[in-house]
Amino acid sequence: MNNNYTPVNWKDELGTGLTKYRDENTQQEFDMTHIPDSITQIGTPVNADNLNHMEQGIVDHDNILSNTNITDLSYEVVDEW
Repeated sequence: MNNNYTPVNWKDELGTGLTKYRDENTQQEFDMTHIPDSITQIGTPVNADNLNHMEQGIVDHDNILSNTNITDLSYEVVDEW
């Protein structure tokens, strides 16, 4: 079986003025700042390191499945409702 998954190499955006936006109607430029009223739980950052870690997990599992001889894909449906 061939590996079917092609991983993406995620990269963080780098540069200056990354919080600068322009209103397309007025052409006015402004900066946006994240200012929540409260944070009850800090979230997991969405960044290149975390996304690439996830990609590697998918690749690893795809490799395992690609090297596994699967001959029976039958399953039983059980109605437990």
